[in-house]
Amino acid sequence: MKFIKRLIRGARYSEKYGHHPGTEMLVAILVCGAIAGLRHGIWGALAGFFLAAVFAVPLWLIGCWERGE
Repeated sequence: MKFIKRLIRGARYSEKYGHHPGTEMLVAILVCGAIAGLRHGIWGALAGFFLAAVFAVPLWLIGCWERGE
């Protein structure tokens, strides 16, 4: 449970660090993945979104972990 609480603290606004700087980039990468998959319809867009999430979300969570101390 401490693990999840630390990730949530890192994802939120912090007095020490401010907003997580990677959140906007994460959203942009996920949207780009969905747009790239749109050529193959809604299922392609979902597949592109989730494929981008597989690579981008772990990096974002590492940043949350570091900021959550």
